[in-house]
Amino acid sequence: MLFYRRIAAILLCAVLLACACFAAAAEKDSVYAELRFSSKQNQLVINGSRVVAKGKSITLTASEKVTWKSSDRKIATISKKGVVQGIKAGEVKITAKSKANPKVKTTVRITVTRKPVKTISIIVPATQLNLKGQTTVQLEAVASPASAAQKFSWKSSDPKVASISKSGEVTAMARGTVTITARAKDGSGVQASVELTVMDSDQELPEKIRIGEGETEIGDDAWYGNQDLKEAEIAKTVRRIGRRAFAKSSIRYLYIPNSVEQIEEDAFDQCPNLVCLTWGSSYATRWCAAHGIKRVSPDYVSAIIPREASLTVGNGARKGTSVRVQPSVSRAKLKWTSSNEQVFTISDKTVFGNYPGKAELIVSSEDGSVSARIPVTVQANYRALLFSESTFKGGVIGRNRGDVKLMREMLETVTGADGGSYQIIAYDDLTAEEVYEKIEKHLIKPSRDGDVSMFFFASHGDYYSTSDEWAGRLWCKNKETWLELPTLAKRLSKAGGKVIVLLESCGPGAAIRGEETGGETDQDDAGPEDAPAFADLAISAFADADPGLTVRQATAAEGSAAKSGGPFRTEKFLVMTASDYLEISYMVSANSCNLFPLWLTRGVGTAGKMAADTEFGNGDGKLTLNELYQYVYKYTIHKQTPRVYPENSSYVLFLRKQ
Repeated sequence: MLFYRRIAAILLCAVLLACACFAAAAEKDSVYAELRFSSKQNQLVINGSRVVAKGKSITLTASEKVTWKSSDRKIATISKKGVVQGIKAGEVKITAKSKANPKVKTTVRITVTRKPVKTISIIVPATQLNLKGQTTVQLEAVASPASAAQKFSWKSSDPKVASISKSGEVTAMARGTVTITARAKDGSGVQASVELTVMDSDQELPEKIRIGEGETEIGDDAWYGNQDLKEAEIAKTVRRIGRRAFAKSSIRYLYIPNSVEQIEEDAFDQCPNLVCLTWGSSYATRWCAAHGIKRVSPDYVSAIIPREASLTVGNGARKGTSVRVQPSVSRAKLKWTSSNEQVFTISDKTVFGNYPGKAELIVSSEDGSVSARIPVTVQANYRALLFSESTFKGGVIGRNRGDVKLMREMLETVTGADGGSYQIIAYDDLTAEEVYEKIEKHLIKPSRDGDVSMFFFASHGDYYSTSDEWAGRLWCKNKETWLELPTLAKRLSKAGGKVIVLLESCGPGAAIRGEETGGETDQDDAGPEDAPAFADLAISAFADADPGLTVRQATAAEGSAAKSGGPFRTEKFLVMTASDYLEISYMVSANSCNLFPLWLTRGVGTAGKMAADTEFGNGDGKLTLNELYQYVYKYTIHKQTPRVYPENSSYVLFLRKQ
């Protein structure tokens, strides 16, 4: 009996388990069904460009019938048919709401640019692909002006020959010739095209070859049926082109010189795409006209293709560049011009940087019908000269050398406002005359207008003197010589461009002090409280020594960069001092560093976001003088009073090096 009871219990458990599994499965299926239903109900997709130029329009489409709405009709409007009209520069949200189910809606962001695209240049690393070799090539489109939207759609004239991705990567599919077109997405309708050739050969022919060098004729059937020959020039020694010489070949462009006196009737039989480049009154010109073959002048150009998408050159430096023309056999002479010669000039295909900024290199055919525009950036030269004075009669001050170490480590991780890196030179324990020699060698002689020089000095300072000459002077080598602030300012003012001055010592605030008194601190020995006679003198050594700069107005090509805190403004000096007039500065420890350089370098950091930009700026990665000063002030004011000139400056000191 017990045996049967056990059997019954086991069967009952099995039945209950099966029911539970079935219920769980049913519940699971119902959840999936609900999810599938929910997904289907909320499926609303918006297609179309996400950028439009001011005054232009684009069209958005939805996966079902919708109503459209713009979040700000002052920036962009949208019609019932999904036509977005750019009104003014900015960003706007466009919302599509389902007519069938108004609870279902989708929102996209549309950017309205200030200027529409005027021209497009396509950068082509290679115009020939080979199914048995290089099968892909990455194209790059560049729109002009530079402030226009750099968004493009790509299209292949024959995807069976070569396809192209949304990012501009071409993939060879089959032998043939294909035209690739880049079209601006901002509604301007501007587009540009290049022609690519796909071969199927174990050995590639050069892009351009010369035929018949040293020969008097191109023999019968010489290139008959050749599918790899695309462009060629016939040598000047050739007088005759033989029968079927190029028949059934893929020849696209052929330069024929005046020396050719005979072309056989079927020399170009079944060459439907052939274009001959011939001189106006030559035999070849008359022959082409009589046989219905397209003919153009030898200086014909269909496209100009830069080898570089953009150029960066240093201020006062030179850099060569080049372009390719289509067809490669063209005899065209190109014109090379700068859109702004104040920024750079061009001579013999070499760019010379005249002044930091942005402009365009324009390469065009002689008649101007075809051109390419290459963005050019001229970067300032950045030089940092760092000094520490660590010797005095009682021994060595290790903290001043620590300050230079902190500055060097920080400067190695940042750039100037235009991306240029600092050249860093450091010295310890020099006499005043030696310091002036180094200033002449490293900052004055190599500099030019538009450069940026940094002078950092960590030493003892004279915080007792109220003399207009000695106040705040910087002690050098064993306190036996010194740098007087007015003299130092006059020396530094000879450097071309901007000069950034950072002084770690006691009392250097005298250099930029006006009539106001020094700040109060909790220090015990700050020297005399004030000196009315000195206040009357209103010592402002750096400001007085400033000879001023003749800074030109920013050009249109430089756009808003110069207006938003670019690196070249009208002030000669940017100055930050560790302490105020008649005030001492404090150390962190005798052998590590001083308080001011510690917090100055912490405000910049050596990696990631810059603390001063995050705490006192907008976190845009562009650290201004005022943001750094506010940071240093906050963390040092409990001991000393840092000073800055000019106040509230939006000058961009640093970007994080990428």
